[in-house]
Amino acid sequence: MTLLASAGLPWYVDPAFWTGLAFLAFAAVLFRLAAAPLARALRERQRRIEGQLQQAEEAARVVRELRLQQQERRRQAKLEAAQIVEEAKRDAERARRELVQRAGEDLERLKLRARREIELAKRKAIHDLADRGADIAVDVAEQTLRGGMSPADDDRLVQAALSEMDQAAGRLQ
Repeated sequence: MTLLASAGLPWYVDPAFWTGLAFLAFAAVLFRLAAAPLARALRERQRRIEGQLQQAEEAARVVRELRLQQQERRRQAKLEAAQIVEEAKRDAERARRELVQRAGEDLERLKLRARREIELAKRKAIHDLADRGADIAVDVAEQTLRGGMSPADDDRLVQAALSEMDQAAGRLQ
């Protein structure tokens, strides 16, 4: 109870009543005028925040997809690199085998050629030796017929011819 109510005055004369009523009227007018723009601003803010959240979620999804794609590319690159290395190893091994085979074939050809050349040189030397022997025999016969050689001279000429043939044969070996 207020001081006026205790004095016997009616309630509508009490300033506390009118102050309360004025406050309620002010609050109602303020709510009526400010509630719609305030609600609209809150709804707009809510939409903006939800849009930003959706954009953030979309960006996070895109980042995850890009990360997965990058990981897949990296895995593919590693596989390709391993395949390239394996192919290079196979090519190197094949090239090595071919080189070894060619070297072996070349070596066999060189051996065969050397054997042929040796055989030709040997035949030529034998032929040259035979020719030289024939020349010596002709020289001995000529000297024998010309000058009447003694048996000692004859032996000496034969020994010289044999010695010369031995030396020629020794050079062939």
